[in-house]
Amino acid sequence: MNLGALAQSAFDRAPAGVVGEVVFTAIDGRTTTGRTVGVPTGGSQADGFKESQMVRNRARMLTVLPDGLDFVPEAGMIAEWAGTKWTVLSAPPLAPDGVTVLSYRVALQR
Repeated sequence: MNLGALAQSAFDRAPAGVVGEVVFTAIDGRTTTGRTVGVPTGGSQADGFKESQMVRNRARMLTVLPDGLDFVPEAGMIAEWAGTKWTVLSAPPLAPDGVTVLSYRVALQR
């Protein structure tokens, strides 16, 4: 089974509203663009409250394909996605074989 092709296939089937590009800006000013699928996070520490209602719009979780990235996303970087600038909280790789990175699971916060 080709896991890379499987990950690409999942991206191709995702609804257009959640698929897009993310631009990462490193601390030294370098930028790189990646293909991503993004979803709101639920129940995270980044959630807030307004008028006794939980607001879940301050955190997002992105799945970013490694193809085309000039460098690996890291905590502390700025990510521009969906017209908003976000701070990268974490970006662990998904590498089932311990070598080949299929995607990065990037946690963002406004």
